Amino acid sequence: MVEIPVVIPGGGVVHALVDDRDAALVRTYTWHRTERDGRVCAPLPRLMGKQRQTSLPRLLLGLQKGDEICVLHLDGDKLNCRRKNLKLASRSQVMQAYTRGVGLRGASWSRHNRKWRSQVTQNGKQNHIGYFDTAEEAAKASAEWRKNNMPFSKDARGI
Repeated sequence: MVEIPVVIPGGGVVHALVDDRDAALVRTYTWHRTERDGRVCAPLPRLMGKQRQTSLPRLLLGLQKGDEICVLHLDGDKLNCRRKNLKLASRSQVMQAYTRGVGLRGASWSRHNRKWRSQVTQNGKQNHIGYFDTAEEAAKASAEWRKNNMPFSKDARGI
């Protein structure tokens, strides 16, 4: 296992983990962590005047721009890029694996309304449930909606 320096927003440095066999390839790039979602990325040479970049896991697994497959970090740590921690997955699988913000299923912060939003996605359709004062209330409303409308969900089965 090798530690690779990664510049973080604000100028600090953290280290990403890669396997020994990938160290030579990875060291040829200058890595940074994105502010928006914490991915480890590096700039690529410009193509027709446009700046491009690649993420560390996509480089390691040989994925190209336009490939519809995504990479899932099994332990959820985007700095752990060892091959045993990376899995090819669909976008839907990746979205299910990561909780955002508070980590409560179905709850997210609405900057526009300045309240917690409750929503559930079913068959690719987003179902807006409502706005709440706390994240816990929003998550509870989402769980109740899933219980009533999704008979095979964990909420309906009591798992």
